[in-house]
Amino acid sequence: MLLINDEKDIISKLLEIYPSEDFIIKKFSSGKTNILYHCTSPSNSLVLRIFGDTPFINRAEEMETITLLNSYSRCAPLIKKYTNGYISQYIIGRELEDSELQLKYKNIIKEMKKWHKIKTGTPTIFTKLKDWYIRAYKHHRDFLEKNKILEIIENKEKEINKINFTSDDIGFCHNDLLASNILINKEEIIFIDYEYASINYIHFDIANHLCEYAGYNCNFRLVPKHNFIKKVIKEYYGGADRTFGKHLSSGFLEENINKLLFFIPLAHILWGLWGLIKKKDRDFDYQKYGKIKILEAVRLMSE
Repeated sequence: MLLINDEKDIISKLLEIYPSEDFIIKKFSSGKTNILYHCTSPSNSLVLRIFGDTPFINRAEEMETITLLNSYSRCAPLIKKYTNGYISQYIIGRELEDSELQLKYKNIIKEMKKWHKIKTGTPTIFTKLKDWYIRAYKHHRDFLEKNKILEIIENKEKEINKINFTSDDIGFCHNDLLASNILINKEEIIFIDYEYASINYIHFDIANHLCEYAGYNCNFRLVPKHNFIKKVIKEYYGGADRTFGKHLSSGFLEENINKLLFFIPLAHILWGLWGLIKKKDRDFDYQKYGKIKILEAVRLMSE
């Protein structure tokens, strides 16, 4: 596959696909790991993404994910793949705000269910947790050992075999559904940024999303409690389309609430480790964020 070398190279790449088009190129987002360009012509609106360097992400796996999602119409239509990026159609929409997540929970759940119907592979959560623990341990050994984080991870991995998880509880998950990764256009929800997407336990995906109600400010009082979680489970299994066709008995609801609650500490630990590994940034204290997330997991485990 070809590389996208620099900004001057973008026009030539576009003209290979659309030889008669006149494009206007605008860098409309410059993230810490990716660079995005909005490429517009009279008849096309495209996004060109150039991957940045990051220790977390296997870009070959990410491209496989995008190809998979494209085949299920769960991402922006893919136009062209490159070794270090890709071109896709531009998605009309705006990012949700943290305060909108609860208001739009039914719309979000509806899209999550479509993702979770994709069945391929085995869950990756514990592999990722252990990998990120090893990376974080190099510079945060005392903090991680003091809070017995590896012990929590290993005990949770043992416990999962005692819980009645079935093949229905496994599907393709986004794994990073914070507000800025969710676009809304009218009432339609679209998920973006697929770096961490993989096959996983669907209850982890939902639990992790609910943890994101706290936002980067880590206002954990906003993370839903039992009553709202019950509403989420009811919507997931017994929403308007009733995809699963389940009889939502009180026992069934409690079982799935407990499955979701099982993963909430692990969701905090995962992104806490992510924060510890991230490079220091003048705009955001990732290490502080990581420690706050991990300490919240420890607090929950002690209840």
